[in-house]
Amino acid sequence: MELDEAASEGVSSTNTIFPIRNPIPSSKVITLKRANQTGFEIHASYERPELLSPGANVEIGKFYIQDIPIKEGPTRVKVSAKLNIHGILVVPSVQLIEEFEEIEQPKEAKPADAAQTEPMDTTEAPKPKVVKKTHRTELKFRSLVSEFSDAVIQENIESEVQITNQDRILMETAEKKNAVESYIYEMREKLEGELAPFITPEVQELFLGQLTDAENWLYEDGEDATKSEYAAKLESLHKVGEPAKLRLRESETLPVAIDNLNQVLARLHATATGSVSNP
Repeated sequence: MELDEAASEGVSSTNTIFPIRNPIPSSKVITLKRANQTGFEIHASYERPELLSPGANVEIGKFYIQDIPIKEGPTRVKVSAKLNIHGILVVPSVQLIEEFEEIEQPKEAKPADAAQTEPMDTTEAPKPKVVKKTHRTELKFRSLVSEFSDAVIQENIESEVQITNQDRILMETAEKKNAVESYIYEMREKLEGELAPFITPEVQELFLGQLTDAENWLYEDGEDATKSEYAAKLESLHKVGEPAKLRLRESETLPVAIDNLNQVLARLHATATGSVSNP
């Protein structure tokens, strides 16, 4: 990133302040010497425009420093430049630096105590000394940087939301399609195995044909179907397959439930007949 310092009398200079691959966030302070000027401009641009995308704006922004007090002799202006965490150039402050000399008077000695009887100090009294001081004045400046209007920002936000929704729908559609495919393979295998005793031969034959039709549709007309179409296809298969799976689960849990019931009945019978001994 380059800063082009344009002076009011037409003299300018260019300096690179943030080279390529400069770490972010990062801050720099540029010191400029000025004489008898009330204002000047700084132009910021990319150092290597050939690395930008075609049609990209090379200029980053312009900064107008204004209302510089006229002083005797040259003055210094310090411009603070910063790359924030997003890599965006920001100018937090511009300061006028004035260095001057001030005579500092020595501190007066404390008056001697009248009761003291020590001899008078005849050493030479300290002399005034010259002290260099610095005064900083915040200068007004105006930034003109490339930025989107509120309307363009809102349009981009809406576009991003739309793209996010499209991605979500595509993902959910793919998941529903995979669910249909997985169910077809699962039920075809189980109908010839553990589910066979829990479905009549007639229903099994019809269901196998339905699974084949669904598989053909999935790879032909249903290749690019919508999420709702895949959901409807899966629901139609569930109407036949899920009752058979429920009967299988009941057959696995029913013996345990019957055994538990018999144990409860036996305890109730023993209690009713008085055959249970008290502890």
